[in-house]
Order: sequence, then structure tokens, then C-alpha cells
Amino acid sequence: RTEVLVTWSAPETPNGVVLRYRLFGRVRRDDNPLEARLLYEGLSLQYTDAGLASFTQYEYRVEAINSAGGKFGPWGAGRTCSGAPGDFGAPTASARSSTEIAVSWNAPAVPNGVVANYSLIVDGKVVATTVSLAGIASGLQPFTLYDMAVQVCVTGDCGLPGACVTSDAVAARSGEARPEGVPQPTLLATGPTAILATWDPPGTPNGVIVRYQLFRGDLVVYDGAERRYEDTGLEPGTTFNYRVRAFTSAGERQGGASFASTPSGAPEDVRPPTVRVTSDTTLQACWQPPGKSNGKVIRYVLLVGGEEKFDGDSLCADVEGLSANTEYSVRVQACTEQGCGSSEPVQAVTRCAAPKAIAPSRFQAGPRSMFVSWRL
Repeated sequence: RTEVLVTWSAPETPNGVVLRYRLFGRVRRDDNPLEARLLYEGLSLQYTDAGLASFTQYEYRVEAINSAGGKFGPWGAGRTCSGAPGDFGAPTASARSSTEIAVSWNAPAVPNGVVANYSLIVDGKVVATTVSLAGIASGLQPFTLYDMAVQVCVTGDCGLPGACVTSDAVAARSGEARPEGVPQPTLLATGPTAILATWDPPGTPNGVIVRYQLFRGDLVVYDGAERRYEDTGLEPGTTFNYRVRAFTSAGERQGGASFASTPSGAPEDVRPPTVRVTSDTTLQACWQPPGKSNGKVIRYVLLVGGEEKFDGDSLCADVEGLSANTEYSVRVQACTEQGCGSSEPVQAVTRCAAPKAIAPSRFQAGPRSMFVSWRL
């Protein structure tokens, strides 16, 4: 590819004995021939000029010399074959989208032939062939680093196939996309009014995760870069659902829901019962559910004079067997699985009753009187 075989014939009219030939050669670049140089001197009728540049035109002429002097023949031209391009620099690459990278390059400074095409190479695989100085690598994974190189090939000649050369590779990352594989949070009830939520990064982040949002139902309870949050001030004995939303610069995606329940607590704000005395030995007490149940109320306990007179789930109770004309302290307790809360007491007095019949317990008779005594 880089040599020229130069041949010539003896002079038609030598006018004597040819003593030697001298071969001169020069390079022609851009229609401007360079200074000629002596390549050969001897009696051979051919010479191989080697170590030349590829795809370059060279010009030659021969001087025939006899004892009377020398005579030059006309210039003849020859071109070396094409070769691998030289001085082909690395391309430049930049993300065009989450799945595309734009690549551009300069033509080789020394093409050494007619450029046939350029091939865009991504991670060692040809993905596109073009005659232009730019290309797009598509179908890529978001936010992934790729090695980008370009191969340039020249057309073949001299019965030889075209030669190619590959540039150095440059690293380029595709653009960001919305996250994928956002996990469900892991939930732990840390008390009757608090749930701790923790979560892992998305399985496929597709970029730099800049922040998370934690939802309780439709309410955002946390917005930040941490991956844990304790949600407080909750209702005891209540089931909640939580979801995580992850953000990159390209957008967001929300994961599935997790569920957790706060444990029950003792009820609060248990209001005193309403008491109605119905006789000298009975009364009726009614009450409202507690203002803050802290879970499911499973029973109510009615205390009259410190004694348990009712245990059930209704909101009224009738109490019998009391003493007449007696003051009682009445209170109600509301209970969940975790304990009971008690109301303030109210006072109630049973009605008075007619005295019972009293039989004399002692008689003593005198001559003109009777002594009778009894006990209350």
C-alpha cells in the first residue's frame, strides 16, 4: 500500500553507450509539487520506491547518462494505495434523553484514502453506520454509562479491501428517567400513637434520587432525602396505609401500599353517667361512648358505691338491691383490650321508704298499767 514500482525503457536514440540512469522523485500535494530528490542511480530499468505515504501522488522522471552527458525524460505520476486513516481523534458524546446519546466527531486529519463510512460503536458493538460526522445511539438504558467510539473506513483499491481505524473511546451517560421498582415501606408500630416507616431505594433508580415523599393515605407526612420517618400523633387501635414516592430530576414514581395498626390504649375523656333514681332500691344509669376511645371499646363497667353492678357493651344499666334513702357514688369505666378509663363520679340518693312494722319486744304488766318496749 505504501510503495510504487517505477519502470522505464532505454532511450530510443542513446547516441552512445548508456553508462547509468538516475531516477528522481517528488511528492505532489494540492497541485504543488515538492522538491525532487534522487532515488536511484544505476543501470537497472526499474526501482521500487518504498516507505511512502498512503494515498499520495508521487512523480518520477529518469535521466539517462552517456559519456557525452545526460538527458531527462518527462515526469510520470503514480499514486500509492489507500491505507488506514491517521490522526482520528476520539468523539464527543452527550445525553440526548434517557435512552439516547448524541455522538459527533471530526474527519481524520490524514484520511489516507476516500472515506467510505463511519461506524458508531457502543460498548464494543456497532450500532449505526453513516457517512456524516454525527450519529445517535438509541435504545439505551436510562442513567447508564457507555463507552462510545467511532470507526472510520476508506474505500479499497489496488485490489485490496478498504482499511479501517477505530478511535479511542469516551465514556458517556444516558439521561435520567423516572424511577422504577419503588418498594413498599416497612412499618413498625412503636406505640399507641406512632408508626415508624423505613424503605429501601428503588430497585432501578434511573438517576439520582433527590427526595422521597411518604404518604399516609392521601396525606404527605414526610418530604425529604432520608429513608425513615416516625409518624406520630396517630389514633390508637387504628389501621393506616403508607406509600413511598421517589423522585429523580426526570420525574417521580410511587410504590405499593403497606398497612400497619397502632395498638389500642385505655380510653380517655370518659364522661360521667346520667343517673335516674327509679325507687328506694333501684336506679338507672346511662352513658355516652368516650370522647377518645383509643381503640375499640369492648365493654363498659358500672360501679355503684364502689361495687361492680354492670359489665357489658350496652350504654344503659338498671341497678337493683340498693338501700333506701342512701347516697351512692356512681361512675362508669370504658375498656379496650389495653385497659380501662374511668369517668368522674356522680352522686345519687335512693328514695325514702315507709318504715317496716315493728313488733313489741317486751311486755310488763302492773296492777293498773302496762309497760311495753320495742326496738327500731
